Amino acid sequence: MAAKPPARKRSLYDILGVPRDAMALDIGMAYKKRLAELDRKADADPNEVSLVREAYHILCQPKEREAYDASLLKREEIEEAKTHGTDIVLDIGDEEEVADAARKKKIYIAAGVAVLAAIVVAVMLTRSGGGDRAKTLTQPTPTAELKEPPPPPPPPPKTRTANETLGLAAPVVAGILAYDISGKPQTVGNGILFAPNAIVTTCHALPPSATIVTRVGVESVPANLTIYDEDLDLCRLTIGSVSATPVVPSSEEPKAGDTVFAVGYHQGANLSVAEGMVKAVRSTPKARFIDLSFTVVPGANGGALFDQYGRLIGVLTTLPSGGSAAIVASSIGQMRTRGQAPPAEKQ
Repeated sequence: MAAKPPARKRSLYDILGVPRDAMALDIGMAYKKRLAELDRKADADPNEVSLVREAYHILCQPKEREAYDASLLKREEIEEAKTHGTDIVLDIGDEEEVADAARKKKIYIAAGVAVLAAIVVAVMLTRSGGGDRAKTLTQPTPTAELKEPPPPPPPPPKTRTANETLGLAAPVVAGILAYDISGKPQTVGNGILFAPNAIVTTCHALPPSATIVTRVGVESVPANLTIYDEDLDLCRLTIGSVSATPVVPSSEEPKAGDTVFAVGYHQGANLSVAEGMVKAVRSTPKARFIDLSFTVVPGANGGALFDQYGRLIGVLTTLPSGGSAAIVASSIGQMRTRGQAPPAEKQ
């Protein structure tokens, strides 16, 4: 009885179940199909899975597939020769090509192992604190402290015309009326709303023994004298709540030659504005004054002096010499009762 011939060794094509002339697309589809089949088997051989992966990675790369096809052909020729009892000599060029492919594969495997080892070492160093030391060693030494550039200067405030200033002043410049015992009203000057419930005015215009009412915009509200500063000639009138928003007195003083606007009620009837310049800013033993180069309208005592940017810089007053001036606005915050208030207001 003749001996049974040895079983033929499976090729990579057999492992994937594709013909030798299969295209790359067919090889990829067969690879996924074989993996799915093995995944469904509960007792799938792990070695078979590895063979399927190896077969795919070799056959999907043209150069490796070409080298494998050459080695497969020589192997089949050797097996055929052994079956017929003849010898066959391998072509040296073919052997070198197969060996070169095998060497490349070994190099790729060795490089992958080296990269994996480096990653493992880096992780271990990081966990043990070595990563921090490495960062310290490789961190560049700063040569100079970096400073942020300074922010650009704010834009200059907008200059305003006389009419624009009048519009700003209308809600905050108040008319002051005094009612005598008979109930007859008399216009006595102006005031400036500088706080939600407070008006500043000049003291010398307030008559004694009179009830004071202020007109803020279209609202008329009674007022009580709460601060009488004879030295500054400034008085504070406390009023009820009004809808207007107060103006904030400026802490800055003008310079000689600056353009200014004087706003007040002309003879108690209409609010008007006069434009002019600052003649000088001077001090007296009791107060600081802004001398004006123009004459303000009659009855403007206690009115407002604005600069060209719409800031409140003074409270209008009349000098003993008859000239026009303003008490600097920063004096408003310094008011306190000094001197004798009008008799009717001491109660």
